[in-house]
Amino acid sequence: MRWPDFRDRLYSTHSIGIEPEPRRDPSRVLLTFAFGRRPLSAPRLAAVVALLISIAAVLVFVLGLFQDSERDTVSVLLVTLDTTRADRLGCYGYASAGTPHLDALAARGVRFDRAYTVAPITLPAHTSILTGTTPLYHGVRDNGSFRAASELTTLAEILRESGRRTGAFLGAFPLHREFGLDQGFEVYDDALDPIEATGRPGTERRGDRVVAAARDWLQEIEADAPFFAWVHLFDPHAPYTPPHDAAAAHPDDPYQGEIAFMDACVGELLDSLEAQGRLANTLVVVVADHGESLGEHEEESHGLLIHDGTMRVPWIIAGPDVPEGVVRTDVVRTTDLVPSLTEWLGLPAPAAVQGAPVDWTREGAPSQRAAYLETLYPRLHYGWSELRGLVHGDWKIIEAPGATEARPELYRIREDAAETVDAAAAEPARLEEMQRRLRETVERLSSRGTLSHSRELSDADRQRLRQLGYLGDESTERRADGRHPREMIALKYRLDDAKRAVEAGRFSEVERLLTEVAERDPENPGIPEIRGVMHKATAARDPESRARAIASFETALKRSSENPRLWKHLADLHAWDGNLERAVVCFGEAERRGPLPDDARLTHAHWLERLGRGEDAWRSLTGVRLIEAADADTALERGQSALDASRRAEALAWFDRAAAALSEERQTLRRLALRRAVEAALDLRLPDAAYERLTGLTAIAPEDDWAERELERLRKR
Repeated sequence: MRWPDFRDRLYSTHSIGIEPEPRRDPSRVLLTFAFGRRPLSAPRLAAVVALLISIAAVLVFVLGLFQDSERDTVSVLLVTLDTTRADRLGCYGYASAGTPHLDALAARGVRFDRAYTVAPITLPAHTSILTGTTPLYHGVRDNGSFRAASELTTLAEILRESGRRTGAFLGAFPLHREFGLDQGFEVYDDALDPIEATGRPGTERRGDRVVAAARDWLQEIEADAPFFAWVHLFDPHAPYTPPHDAAAAHPDDPYQGEIAFMDACVGELLDSLEAQGRLANTLVVVVADHGESLGEHEEESHGLLIHDGTMRVPWIIAGPDVPEGVVRTDVVRTTDLVPSLTEWLGLPAPAAVQGAPVDWTREGAPSQRAAYLETLYPRLHYGWSELRGLVHGDWKIIEAPGATEARPELYRIREDAAETVDAAAAEPARLEEMQRRLRETVERLSSRGTLSHSRELSDADRQRLRQLGYLGDESTERRADGRHPREMIALKYRLDDAKRAVEAGRFSEVERLLTEVAERDPENPGIPEIRGVMHKATAARDPESRARAIASFETALKRSSENPRLWKHLADLHAWDGNLERAVVCFGEAERRGPLPDDARLTHAHWLERLGRGEDAWRSLTGVRLIEAADADTALERGQSALDASRRAEALAWFDRAAAALSEERQTLRRLALRRAVEAALDLRLPDAAYERLTGLTAIAPEDDWAERELERLRKR
């Protein structure tokens, strides 16, 4: 049909002598054309429209199924960058960043310019990334002393249920499996570098080693299997010690050197996927858990404040069906990651999710999301007020709800990115509006209750976290004295300096620093403990130092009676004083308040031995992990050393470990280990333990006359 005929059939014209009709709805006109010149009646029109809507819905559904079936095979790579400021990457405007791989990833995908984390602490931030919930719901508020609840649904659990292989490769102790984020992972590789590699025992793993572990796993799984891999790179965390090449490229900025090294690790991982033919069908998501203050607002690192240096993070997405070179300038949150991924993959999001999907397939209109921010680190570690805040549009509010005087801060962050001008006094109406929004946000996000709760830290855990700079005064009884972290932050660094001075033996410097802290915060519970540790350094050989150390720790206990470490210090001091009864009592108080490291429990067993309490000594070693970890030869050596030092309970534990680990091919050593264990048990006056080991010895060496005689003697008792 020619266009004039088509036109005339749609609309009457004067040229054929018919009065013009009012211009009708195009959809009705087309229906009239399709079903004849006579207009459709209203009922017929409604029926036809309903039919067409149904057909369209079916087509959308079928196309959706086709799209979802294609995305069923898409793999997901999540790379979390620890302690990485957004404004230190090249794609975010830092000219000398040295981040070509992340910049290239942003160029072929979507970059979120205003992405916010919820907390400036590794474990809480990652819990939010992997569950789509805030700490107000998941309850993880700090590193080490909290564990993600098993009731939480993680991204790994969702993607594993969808048929994907799941593996996690971690770079630091705060994400160790004991803190609960291993849920849903087939492989959770949290092995850490030995002390020779980092100088800090069991705290972190360099990025190239993390990537190597992830690459090995990807090569092991089926070539056509979709996967979800989480790779965590910890390198930019303090202390900043980049490898030689990265350090040479940034000689005056070791933090940037760490970021450049981390970028190279990301490039190596992506190159590996490309070589395996997997990259084209992998959605790559790169996001930081938090940033680093680098001296802004007097904060050297992160955790105490919630300014943008630590809360605004890079977030980049690239992969199949992701538009190239898009920059989103609206506010998004790391809690939006889970619902965004699940929606894009056509998977159900957990009901508890508190984020919202972000449609990265198009630029779209700016959203009205509000980003909730918090840190409880000041309260948990120093007894100061916690902080909470909200970013909405151009504005940001920060409150200290535990402070004696309510002094909220208000910043217009679009114009004042460094947050140097507090607009609270000049903008009272805006301040009131932001306070209302923050209050409503907290109420809404808290409405489901809190799942996770605090856990006790062992001394070994404390040592690891302290090495990473994550422990303050560490008291378990916290003050609520209304101090604002902004006012007290300088004291935090004085206490840190004092601890380092104790370790270096600069005791006059320790006293000077503690005096400065006491002038502004005389009840700070860290002061007497640090002073006690200083005196304890020379107390083993000096009775006067012992007395001063005991007095300092007893003062600390008045402020923090539930701190197990203080009781442990006192136990050591009383033992050095020869008061083993008091030492054992103090150790018991420490053990009731939290788990203690294995070396402390071995020492405690020796004290009990010397008091003639052999059975108690042996019982106190139940479950000591050092014994389980040693190989057979090491266990034999340590057992003999303990026996030579008359530490018989310890020797018995080591010899048991050796006997269990020695193979049948090494029967001579196995018999020796059992015989030494029998001797230690007899010396401890533990006939049942001796009998059990003698039975094992005669079973493998029936010709051993000594074992048979001892066994017969015990039977006659």
